[in-house]
Amino acid sequence: MPIRHRMKLTPESFEQVKSGAKQFEFRINDEKRKAFKMGERIELAKLPDLGTSVIVEITSLDVYQDFSDLYHQKPEAVLDYTEDEFAERMSAFYTKDEEEKYGVVAIGIKLV
Repeated sequence: MPIRHRMKLTPESFEQVKSGAKQFEFRINDEKRKAFKMGERIELAKLPDLGTSVIVEITSLDVYQDFSDLYHQKPEAVLDYTEDEFAERMSAFYTKDEEEKYGVVAIGIKLV
């Protein structure tokens, strides 16, 4: 199956995906993410140089109102983060306005 999508990950998130510890990727549910389909593949590239990547398959797509809603409804997805730690991590990438406009998605992934 061809790679249909590409996303960038912080070094920490990349290593968690690569080791199999992280089985969900969280994003705003913008037009790019709304095009994702179960079974499609994503190339995840490690920041900052993007020279290292892994391929994952989408296993689930769960949409939530915001990251707080995701945290409470899918606690198994957020690893060992407290609610405050999770909120802080997500606010480094997305504004509250973006959350409100698009909602968020928990993308289930598995290494290929």
